[in-house]
Amino acid sequence: MLVRTWLCLLLLPACIAEGQVIREEDPAVIPEPEPEPEPEPELVPPQRVVDLAAFGQAACAVLDSGRVHCWGDNWFFDPEGEIPASMADLEDVVGVDGFIEYGCVQHGNGGVSCWGFSHYNQLGGAVPIRDSTIDPLVLPHVGNAVSLSTGHHHACMIDQTNRARCWGNSYTDALRIGYPAEKPVTMETGAPAKLVSAGLEGLCVVDVDDRMVCQGQVLVNTRYPDNRLELDLPIEAVGLHVGWEGACVWDAAGALWCLGPMGAEDQGLGRYPLDGVKEFVGHYGAWCAIVGDERRLVCDKAGPELEDVWHLTLGGALSCAVTGDDRVACWQQGQTELTWIDLPE
Repeated sequence: MLVRTWLCLLLLPACIAEGQVIREEDPAVIPEPEPEPEPEPELVPPQRVVDLAAFGQAACAVLDSGRVHCWGDNWFFDPEGEIPASMADLEDVVGVDGFIEYGCVQHGNGGVSCWGFSHYNQLGGAVPIRDSTIDPLVLPHVGNAVSLSTGHHHACMIDQTNRARCWGNSYTDALRIGYPAEKPVTMETGAPAKLVSAGLEGLCVVDVDDRMVCQGQVLVNTRYPDNRLELDLPIEAVGLHVGWEGACVWDAAGALWCLGPMGAEDQGLGRYPLDGVKEFVGHYGAWCAIVGDERRLVCDKAGPELEDVWHLTLGGALSCAVTGDDRVACWQQGQTELTWIDLPE
């Protein structure tokens, strides 16, 4: 048979004449390549909502127009819980923060305005100690702020000369900034400050050499010598948060290191097993974080399912977040039901 086949190849016309048909093998079927999956659309930060802060049952958002929009209720607004019309008079606002009894905004010119109860001069001399105001007042001794953080009875800023400066005080003068400080007091750091955060009864500053200095009671019922703790961080910190108890820092890769219950066994600085952290906030015995490339909301207690989150705040009873499409969602701590806030045009 092989001989005849080779002969047919040599004498093809004769083979065809004899009726023997030579068939070529069918070419192998090459499957078409699978289409590459389309890349996930890149998440884009919100354009209208610049900043967000919740305190108690109230919250405020800073809009790109420099205006402030507030909602909810709190005793420092007025007895009926109405937001005073004077809030709408605030202009050139670039940041907002608050803590239980008061709120503050940072203006584009570096000034700071606050409202609420000035228990230990956290309103910086705008009203007498233990007095209050429902109208935002400019703090007469505070200026050149480039960032702002509020604690329980004290507030801090980093100014344009990279100094961390704080005013007010704690119940026990543990902050070591005077009792109470009406004017900002400069925190002692070995290098220019890059991050500052004020918590319940303490504060921490991280300088450009990634050395963290904490003053006051950063850990509840724990005192350091002279109420001051200094330590070198194992990371290049891009974020810092001092909460109800403890302090946490994170780097650009999202590694989270904490001092206190979330840290080492002895409450010293330790790595917390949460990766991809973009932002971390812990207050009132709870914490939430923005995690991963999808910017997912993660909370230690029950919380809503949200992604594409860019701003996050925990205010005790009320917590809120801003998504990339400039929508603001709020929820009660430990619950999952969301309330979407209507922002003015």
